[in-house]
Amino acid sequence: MTAASSGDGHPVVDRQAWIDSRLEHLEAEKALTRQRDELSAARRALPWLEVTNDYVFDTPDGQASLSDLFAGRRQLLVYHFMMGPGWVEGCPSCSFWADNYEGTQVHLAHRNTSLVAVSRAPLTEITAYKERMGWTFTIDDDGRVYLTYQTFSRGLDMVNGAYHMLDLTAAGRDEDGLDWSMQWLHRHDAYT
Repeated sequence: MTAASSGDGHPVVDRQAWIDSRLEHLEAEKALTRQRDELSAARRALPWLEVTNDYVFDTPDGQASLSDLFAGRRQLLVYHFMMGPGWVEGCPSCSFWADNYEGTQVHLAHRNTSLVAVSRAPLTEITAYKERMGWTFTIDDDGRVYLTYQTFSRGLDMVNGAYHMLDLTAAGRDEDGLDWSMQWLHRHDAYT
């Protein structure tokens, strides 16, 4: 059977042709999942760096050390949320990522892991923005940046559920032709 066109270049086929195509693609997806599992295992096997600096964070409960941020758990995820002193709003991209952190704390805690975001802005400014955005996860003022594991550019994609959902659609992220990939993005309360 000859495939018709949807008008936007996508072929339209009968059910069996679609199933055949989907199963072929599923093999590639499963291979990628296995490869990601191997890469994650290799990341966990990287050597550790002993942190000897005495970091102090301003939190809603007072000052806290780096070890305090673990909240009695074995593991700590720290996200550097870009919001500088005097900023009224946090970075739009960081805000997009932060939207994906909301609601994860209870699940992470049950895997012995804490999640905090740190920012250079004073705690009062962070708190005001956090309240505006409706977030409940922890954001603290560290006054400095430190590194445990670091990634750049698309290295954080795996923790952004919204991007993964878009990747499942026919249009995907639909960022081709933009000056930069996230040019379309707004803070969640700023879309028209």
